[in-house]
Amino acid sequence: MKDYYTLLHLVEEFQILKDFVVVECFTQERNSLFVEFYNGERLQTLQFSCETGLESVFLRRNFERARMNSVDLLPEIIGAKCKEVRLFGNERIIVFDFGELELWFVLFGGAKTNAYVIDRTGRIRNSFLNPGVYVGENTDTILKVKAGQEITTIQDYLHRTKYFTKEIAELLCKRIKLDCSSRFQKLTPSEFEMVEESAKQMATELALANEYYVFFNDHKYFVSMIFLDEFQFVKKFTSISEAIYFCYVKSISYLRAKEKYKEIEKKLSNEYKYLKSKIENLNQQEKFERRVEEYQKFADLLLSQQNLSMKGLTTIKLVDYDGAEIQIPLKPELNLKQNAEYYYQKAKKLKSSLSASRTNIEETIRRFAKLEQAFQSLKSLDNYLKINGFEKEFSDVLLNIEKTSTAEEFISRFRRFNLGEGAVLFVGKNAKNNEELTFGFAKPNDFWFHARNVGGSHCVLKYSKGKEPPMEIIEKSAQIAAYFSKARNSDFVPVSYTQRKNIRKPRRGEKGTVILMRESVVFVQPKKPDEQKDN
Repeated sequence: MKDYYTLLHLVEEFQILKDFVVVECFTQERNSLFVEFYNGERLQTLQFSCETGLESVFLRRNFERARMNSVDLLPEIIGAKCKEVRLFGNERIIVFDFGELELWFVLFGGAKTNAYVIDRTGRIRNSFLNPGVYVGENTDTILKVKAGQEITTIQDYLHRTKYFTKEIAELLCKRIKLDCSSRFQKLTPSEFEMVEESAKQMATELALANEYYVFFNDHKYFVSMIFLDEFQFVKKFTSISEAIYFCYVKSISYLRAKEKYKEIEKKLSNEYKYLKSKIENLNQQEKFERRVEEYQKFADLLLSQQNLSMKGLTTIKLVDYDGAEIQIPLKPELNLKQNAEYYYQKAKKLKSSLSASRTNIEETIRRFAKLEQAFQSLKSLDNYLKINGFEKEFSDVLLNIEKTSTAEEFISRFRRFNLGEGAVLFVGKNAKNNEELTFGFAKPNDFWFHARNVGGSHCVLKYSKGKEPPMEIIEKSAQIAAYFSKARNSDFVPVSYTQRKNIRKPRRGEKGTVILMRESVVFVQPKKPDEQKDN
């Protein structure tokens, strides 16, 4: 939309603005300038875009200024009559000559694209973007941005000396049967003459064109004055401004779709890595199954001994049922019977964890299969505009990711301790965090813990095996609640606990304050969190 020959045709179309007066100049969209011209009978609106990838200038039909969020700019040209519209030499600059002042639309691309008000001495009086940088400078500031571009290929030569786009350069080379990427310096005299003659004919063809085509290729829409068979044709126009405006609107939609595509791609990629890692970890359950068998064997062998009351040993060597000698680690403070019970409990806990793990891995594998299908479908999209259809087709996958990431982000705000047997304790970090934990995160049947009559963290216990956790889990939770309180250095601390449904927030109470409608109390010794299994 900023190609030299496109600008050439725009200048020809802009001749209708001669003798029109500028009545308004304003912005109401990011990086877009609007200039309204009036001749006493007709109003014409010119739009100029500095947005990267959307650099362009064109006339707008049936345009109305927004009632809100528009700002007047470039007051110097208000009331000025347009005397001439021209290109500045062979540069991508369109000049509106108002006599004492000129308005330059510079379309060099990226940050170099801007609109400037220039006076007769060649000084910049104002600019659309960054006026504080340019006011008072001369036009050399604008023109010196291009320098020292080396010509290496035929395409470079055609682009930098003949001002042809990549697509037109390739068409020209195709016509004369030369490789566009060939080194320019290696052209023979006859080949160079052929390039020059063809370029002259192409320039005439482009200059005299009266139809304008919009094509789509390599993730972009572009305007051409020549029909290009090898590219996807979109639409034909008889007005260059209408062609550019169509291309501009399509490009905005495409760039938005591209942003959405990249966002979805990132989400899918992160979820893919997460689920893959989770499956790999869950697949290690065979190792834990062997450990369950080992713990049960330890317990059985210990119970088969005659002197079950013996204690003080750190290890014991026994012969198993297959005749193999086996060494069993022991807790010296426990007797053999108690050590056997200890290993039975360890086997039971690990077995319970494995049971939940099997259910988890089946669900994770199902999710992973759906995710892989979604990923393959996303990668096969040849046009970002198809992303809306993709969203509808895989809405369940995307919703799952959204729910998972939202839940994990919320959970990550709290300290978390895995107490075993399907019990996880969440601990608040400050008054605001306590409030979120109790009144935002906790469910009615979750158990709530807090050191009694002293300041401290709210603690919420989620238990997956039924409504009432065993006393062992309650005591562990209370020990952590006591540790995260101002009574952590006491020998024994009373800790209140109840279900979340029995807690209310006092009217006009400070953050973190609660009223317990019902409570139980347990006395515990505060325990450091690292003595528990912290996730």
